[in-house]
Amino acid sequence: MHTARSVEFKDPPDYRKSIQRWWSTLQRNSMRDFISDALLRYCRALDLHEADAALLGVWQVLEKLMGTDRYDLLIDRLVRIFRDHDDARLIAAHIRLRRNQTVHSDHSISKEADAILVQAEMLAGQTIFFLLRNADQFQSLGEFHDFLDLPLDEERLQRRQKLSKFFIKYQNRT
Repeated sequence: MHTARSVEFKDPPDYRKSIQRWWSTLQRNSMRDFISDALLRYCRALDLHEADAALLGVWQVLEKLMGTDRYDLLIDRLVRIFRDHDDARLIAAHIRLRRNQTVHSDHSISKEADAILVQAEMLAGQTIFFLLRNADQFQSLGEFHDFLDLPLDEERLQRRQKLSKFFIKYQNRT
């Protein structure tokens, strides 16, 4: 049973300012069209009254954000957005399982719909807000996906950085 407390709006004027700041950030964002489309799909999915359809819609948003419909690649890319990669991987794998049960059998998520949708919404929402805050770090959507394909291991990242520097130096030889 989900027993989280409801959100309380203690100071509504601050929420307006916050929403205006996010809107302004979106308008200045180099990937605003992509983010707007993902955000629209995200909201439409969560507006659905049927839990199974909402889950499928949120999963489609994740596919769009991660640039793939291949489950393993989607999850590998997705976990890089989150600090706790292992937890994010477990949650994403669970959502994938529930999504597949919904699509490939007559199994419904109705008993656990709230918890599953909250988890799926968290993954998609955090990714959208990551892009909203950080899109200017990437020259293109492909570069964002390249970023998500980087290794999680810091030693491998440092080695790759060293090889990249050597490659640039080698290419610029005379």
